[in-house]
This record gives sequence, C-alpha cells and structure tokens, in this order.
Amino acid sequence: MDWGQPARAIGHTLLASALGLVLTGLVPAPAARAQQRPDLSSAQPRRVLLSEVPGDVLPRLSNIWACDCDTDGCWPGCFTVASANVLKYWARQGYPLLWNGDENGTLQRLRELFPNLYCYGNRNDDGQPSDSAYDAFDVARGIALFARERGYAFNAQAIPSPTFEQIVAEIDAGRPVIGAFGVSPWGSHAGTIIGYDTTGGRQLIIVRPNLLNRPDTELVWGKGYRDLGIVTFAPAQIDRAVLPAGRSFEIVVDDSDPNVRFAGEWVSTEDGFAGGARYTLSADEISTARQQETALIRWTPSIPFDGLWEVFAWVPREDVTESTALVATYQIAHAEGMRLIRRSQRQAKQGWMSLGAHPFLQGSQGYIQLTNLTGDAPTRTVWADAIKLVWRAPLLVRDEAGGPTMLVLNGKRRAIPDPQTAEALRLNLADVRMLPSLVLAQYPLGEMLPSVMSRWVGAFYNNVLLAPPLSDVLGLHELAFVGGETPQPAQVGSRDFSVRWTRYLALGDGDYAFQVEAVGGVRLWIDGRLEISAWDSPADVLIAHEKIVTLQAGLHRVDIEYVARSSTARLRLANLPPNAPLPDRLPFTWTNEPTVTLRWRDTGDPDDVDGQKPRKFFVTLRHEDGWRATSGWIPLSEWTAALPLEGTYYWNVIASDGTANSPPSESQSFRVDRRPPWAQMQSAIVELTRTAELMLPPPEAYRLITDTNGTLRVEAVVGQPSIAQTASTEAGSAPGILGNLPAVHLRWWGSDVPNDPPELRYDVQARQLVRAHTSYTVTTVTQAVTRVGYELVLSGSQEVTVPVVLTETVEQLAVVPVVTFVPLSQTEWVTLATGLTTTEMVFIGEPGGTYEFRVRATDAAGNQQKWFDGYAVRAEIDPRRILYRTYLPLVYDQAKPSGQ
Repeated sequence: MDWGQPARAIGHTLLASALGLVLTGLVPAPAARAQQRPDLSSAQPRRVLLSEVPGDVLPRLSNIWACDCDTDGCWPGCFTVASANVLKYWARQGYPLLWNGDENGTLQRLRELFPNLYCYGNRNDDGQPSDSAYDAFDVARGIALFARERGYAFNAQAIPSPTFEQIVAEIDAGRPVIGAFGVSPWGSHAGTIIGYDTTGGRQLIIVRPNLLNRPDTELVWGKGYRDLGIVTFAPAQIDRAVLPAGRSFEIVVDDSDPNVRFAGEWVSTEDGFAGGARYTLSADEISTARQQETALIRWTPSIPFDGLWEVFAWVPREDVTESTALVATYQIAHAEGMRLIRRSQRQAKQGWMSLGAHPFLQGSQGYIQLTNLTGDAPTRTVWADAIKLVWRAPLLVRDEAGGPTMLVLNGKRRAIPDPQTAEALRLNLADVRMLPSLVLAQYPLGEMLPSVMSRWVGAFYNNVLLAPPLSDVLGLHELAFVGGETPQPAQVGSRDFSVRWTRYLALGDGDYAFQVEAVGGVRLWIDGRLEISAWDSPADVLIAHEKIVTLQAGLHRVDIEYVARSSTARLRLANLPPNAPLPDRLPFTWTNEPTVTLRWRDTGDPDDVDGQKPRKFFVTLRHEDGWRATSGWIPLSEWTAALPLEGTYYWNVIASDGTANSPPSESQSFRVDRRPPWAQMQSAIVELTRTAELMLPPPEAYRLITDTNGTLRVEAVVGQPSIAQTASTEAGSAPGILGNLPAVHLRWWGSDVPNDPPELRYDVQARQLVRAHTSYTVTTVTQAVTRVGYELVLSGSQEVTVPVVLTETVEQLAVVPVVTFVPLSQTEWVTLATGLTTTEMVFIGEPGGTYEFRVRATDAAGNQQKWFDGYAVRAEIDPRRILYRTYLPLVYDQAKPSGQ
C-alpha cells in the first residue's frame, strides 16, 4: 500500500483457491525459537505481545530512490515497510538471510516483487501486474518469493476479512501479521499486528504503524477502522527426506551420541531431549583444598561447512529450587581459540539456551565442553544433555589493521576482489569480523576468489535449493559445466547439489537470444528479472532453454541458477555474440580526399572479458549508386579505403569472436566532392550609412597597438599590404563615434553544383585603384559684408531715426582646397574577410578613393575556387564625404571552424 492511497482490493470477494499461496520445495532454516513457544491457545483471558518484532524500519527520506515511474522518486510504501519489519523479525528467529542489513536494498527488492506497487497499471486482484489496486495477494506472493530468493520456504496467505480468532492464533504461534486498513487512525495504511488483549472481556489488537513518532496502538476489534485484511507469513513444513543425508544445516549432538565423551560420575534420567539427560554434582570446594573438576562432558560435532555457527545447549527441566547450579561454564573450542561461556542453569527456561555464535571450520576440530566446576558451595546439580549448532553466516574476516575483506572457505581465507562478487555470493558485508593479525593468521591464505566482472562466479551449495551455507566457489571464463569433466569443488557431490553462476556482462543495445542448455533445473535472471524458469525440468534430460531479451547498452547482471538431481550434471550458456563495435565519428561530413580511414572501438565480448577469444572485424563500405567494398576479416580497429566516386558513402562494421558475429554497428555516412564551387561579385554600392559592419584581414596581416592617446587601433604588419578601414555603431551611441560614413555595400552570389543548398564559405579581397589628393591655394574671393546703419525719417512734424541693414561687397584673400585624383599602379589585393557564411558585407574606405573587389568560395569538402580578376566590381567614394574614424579591435567570423 502506498502512502495515502486507498486499500480497495483488500476487501474484494476472491476465489477460495486464491486465498493461500504456498511455495514448497524449499528448505527452511532450523526450527525457529518462535515455533517452540509453549502452547498458549487456551481460552483464558490474557495479553500477548510479540516484543521481539522490530519497529526501526520506518519511511524516511533515506528510503527514497530513483524511479522511472515516479517523478519525485519511489517510496517503499507502507505494505513494503510492514513486510520488511516482519522479515527482520524472522531473521532473528533462525532465518538470518531474510535480513542482510541492507535496508534500502531490501525495500527496493520487496517493492519490485509486489507487482502492482512498482511502475505498473492495475487490473484484477490476482497477484499479478496490472491489478485494479494493490492488494494483499500481491504482497503475499511477493514476500514468499523474497523468502525463496534467500533460500527459505515460507507460506504466505492473504485473508481479506479475517476473524479475531485467526489473528489470535497467529500471535499465539509467535508470528506477527501484516495488517492493511482501508480506514484507520493513520488513514489508508498497512502496519504490523504484534499482539492482542482479551483481559477484562475485551477484544483488542495491538498494531505497530511503523511511522515516525507514532506509537503502538490498541484498536478495539471492529471499531475505529474499516476494511481490514491481513497477510500471514510462516515457515513452511518441508519433508526433510528431500535433503541429502547428512547435509542438514542444524547439527544436533545428543548426550547418547558416540562422539560425546564423559569423565567422572554422571547419572542418567528419563527427562530431557530425545528422552534422556544426565546430571552430576558440582565440585565440592569444602572437601578439597583447591576446587577442581571431577566430571566433564565433551560434545564434538561434525561441521559440514566453514561458517559462523550459533551454539545451543538443551536445558532438560525448569527448576524452581536452589538444587541446580547457579553458574555453569561451557568451554567452546572454535577455529580462533577457546571461549568460556557462563550460563545459569537454575534461571534458564526449559528448551534450547543460546551460547552465542562462534567460528567453526569444516570437520571435527572444535568441541563444546562442560565440567562440574561451578564455584557452588554446597554442591549443586549440573545438567548435561544435547547441544545444537545452527549455521548463521559465512566466515567473513578482515585484519583490524586494514586490508581486503576475505571469505574463509575450506579453512583458508580468500580475498573478495570486488563488491559485485560479495553480492553474487549473497554475502553480507555487515557480518565482517575484524580480527587481530595474530588471530587472522590462523586461517592460511588461499587463492583469490574470482571476480564477477571478469569471470563467471559459481557459488556451490550441497543441497538442491541454493540454501546456505556456501560450500565453495568456482570461477570459469566460459560457462560450460559438465559433471565429471569440469573442475568441481571437492566438497560437492556428483549429484543433489545446486549452484548459482553470476557475471556482469557488457551488452549493447539490442535483442539477445539467451540459450541455456542444462540437464536438470535452471533459472535465468537478468538484472533481477526472471527470464527463464525451468527449475523442475527432468533430472536426466538435456534441454535447451531459450529466451530473447531486449536490453539497453550497459552492464547487466546475469544469474544462472542450476540444480543437479542426477549424476549427469551439465550446464552450458550458448555463446553470446560480441557487442557491436562503436564507430568513431569522422571529423568531417564532406571530403575531397582520394581515401578515407575508418576507425571504431571494440566494445568487447560479454563472454570474454579477459580477452581469451581474439576478435576480428569486417567493414562494409557502400556508395549510393551501388558500388561496394569490404575489408575482409581484419584484427585491427581501423581500415583505409579508396574513394573512387563522388557522392554519398555509407559504412558499418561487425565483430566476430570466431564462433558468433555481432550485429552490425549503426551505419555512418559521409560525402565526397572534388569539384570547386563558384562565387562572383554582384554589386558594390556606395551608401551613406549610419551603421557599418566591421570585416578585417587575417591576423598575419594586422596587429593591435595602442597609440600615445591610449586609443586601440589596427596597424599593418611590415611587409603586408594594408587598407585603411573604419567602422561605426549608431551615431551618438558612444563618444567619438559619428555616422555619415563613406561605406561600400558589397554583395555577391555563390553556387556549388550539384549540392543544393550549397554549404559555402567566402573570402573577400579588395585593392585601391585611385586615391584622392587634396592641395591648397591662395586666391581673391568676393565676400558680401553686412552692417547696421541708421536713416532719418520725417514722420508728421517729428524726425525719427530708424536702423537699417546695409550690404556691401568686399574682396578678401582665402585658402581653398584643390582635390586631385591619383591613379595607383601595382597595388596588391588585400584580404578583407575570410570564412564568411553570408553573401554581403560593408567596406569603409577613404573619401574620393576608387576600389575594386573580388570574392572566392570554399565548399564543405575543402574544394576552393581560384581568384579571378575579371569578375571584380568597382566603387568610387564621393570625395566630399567627411570621414570621422574610430579604430576597433580585430574580429573574425565566429562561424568559421578552427583550422580553416
């Protein structure tokens, strides 16, 4: 159930056949402590609370991960969190692999296994993707699959409308329940039912909401909530006859077994495990000067696998008197030394009493010993009965001074090369034990484990269920396993074993035909998705299983799980083709060269990371008119080919490892053109412009300098031709910048047959033909001069003085300019601009000057037109133009590629 969404499907009417989901055929862990509780199913009123149910898995920001279907990321959901807490509970009850310490990894995997909680639409309550709403049936199916992946068999059952008695029965059996409420104090929500209360005539259920700062809540049955449904989760009862003899992961050594040694006086009784137990009196310190043991018992178990084993001692009776020893000391000799464990037999409950988890190696090197040395005075009774060892985890060790994490197999420590290998072997790095160098040295060094990045890693199990503990590890470059021929761990028999092969394969985009040939059962997982499921295939028939899988380019995890139930074990993954080579893009799309060198990258062979299969390549080059050339099979990653024709070429490349060919690479193309383009000046019009565009020569002809006034200007390099050029922005937009410039607007056109539209760049040149020269002379000029005079006018009987303007002509001497035009001979062409992509520009020249302009074109293939003087145009600038000049920095066309 996702946070805040309604739990509709939980209350739907369902077929009776869909109510129970039982996955059988898997071995459970040893009998859990929860299953050995006394029978509490009497009708007496009581309050029962499962105090060991964890509540620390909560929805928090750290529980959100990237998710394609949710724009704000994927939350685990309340169903997922409730399920995770139940799994963590059972991990503490004897099923340790249900919780490996990776909280987010567990939540993500659960959500993936709850199909309608993870990026799917909805349909109809069948535990499949596309349900009409998420429901308890999806959760029951998903949590059972999760347990199966960890090697355990659990029954998961969805009950849409449970009775109070059904919940009581689950709690009494020590099994927490996942409860989903359509309406509750927490909204539409799923939590964990951890107890009940029937005292005082009440009917209460105790629910842990698994929310931050929300306590456990008592709900009156049938009140304060609606639409309750539950999911029960319990270990399946499996017929142990399916296990090979002597391959149990729970080792029990009774006091009557032959590998138990006694010394001193022990009294046998009919009470105890398997019908009998023994006791002796503690050493009497009053009767001896120094207390010493006078009786002992030593259990020597036969350990089938290296690992961390939890030791239990059976307490045969529950005494309420002081006749039993207060402190009994158990000596546990394990792979790293001796440890003394003190326990009170007087205060212990009847049943298995844990003595802690300790490292044991395969064989009978370790033991558990109990003596009658207790320190009691007077003497007390010391009880001895059966001991039990339960495998908890592999031996993962590391030097506390630093170094790699190592897995102890067959008594030797073997370095784990990468985290992927640890994951492939289902190792929990949280179980790593930091040891002093002296203790670590007791495990001699063995060869390094194979890495899943370079080889297939085979994790072998001495059972048909991939159930831990791990027996041994084998690395293969090629997955072709034949019983009796391929190297096989000595600890694994010729039949009735299972193995998980894991590798990360670098695969490109495309459809891959995965074919697995096997005698026995097989499952193929790719990136956690089950692609081939044939675990129950016949034990002695060779069958080829095939599935076409569409993948995107990248690293993909491939797991092949195999079970051999007969002595004709055989497993082979058909050769996967190499990945398609990756062509290097050419640095051009056009060329005029006679040859081309095509290059590509070898993207690898997923079956051959270590390069055991040399690859060859085959290139095909095609012309648009049908011409074709091939490289043949070559070991190089480049090929030089001739280009006899103009036009468009296409090419691709395939790879081969000698057995299979890759798909062809994505086709690449380029064009060949060896004909130069054509460009021609069209017009040069003198305009009175207020805005001029600056086009300056290339850097080899000009340099930037600063004059004495601090003005930045362009100066020609000595030995290079020069043309004075100026430019202006809008008049008045900056100090010292004026309009009315003598500008010549140049226009031209270009073509590149048959390429239309042409991809051309233009170079423009100019030369000055006539320069205006101004001289000055002195001459007499007549000039009109005005002055104010006064005139006497008679008005009636009065005389009035009136001012008047008088004009007179005066001859004066003046200096006047004389403009002459001087033709220039042998002037050189100077480049105005290069690499232009437009067909016009503005040139600013000297007033009175006459200029000639020409243009040439270069196409995308590098073909360049020659300069032709006969196609130039001329322009004469009016000498009366007044030039106001400002110098600007050197600029070039930004669209021009570097190096051209």
